[in-house]
Amino acid sequence: DLFRKLDNQQKSIDALPDTLEKCMEKVLEEKGVAAGNITRELLRLEIRSMLQDVGLQRAQSIAPAPEDSLSEWLMLMRHIIRKRRVAQIKLTTVLRLVREAESRRTRNLPFTPRKRQKPANERCASNTTERPTAQTSE
Repeated sequence: DLFRKLDNQQKSIDALPDTLEKCMEKVLEEKGVAAGNITRELLRLEIRSMLQDVGLQRAQSIAPAPEDSLSEWLMLMRHIIRKRRVAQIKLTTVLRLVREAESRRTRNLPFTPRKRQKPANERCASNTTERPTAQTSE
């Protein structure tokens, strides 16, 4: 099916110069060059109609490119790369992230880590606590 479409497209491209020449001759004869009746818009319309006759009109089935956005996927990838070594990431996690990245339904929510983080003052206090050391008696 794909090769058939490519073959039809190539035939249309091969027929394009002859069709273009005939179409432009027709436009020049009908509208007249000396009278100044040919405008850019007229030429555009004629070229578009000629391309439709040949079969090279713009395909309507092509979807527009998706817009870039900050997504949950991007936040999650940043978190994983920062917090873990690349070798620690499981294959299933990578596949899930890639699938979510390619999906049109990707959520645009900020990433929140699963573990609760201690407030900054508690972290500092836990780091400064002294550990009991073994004392030697003389």
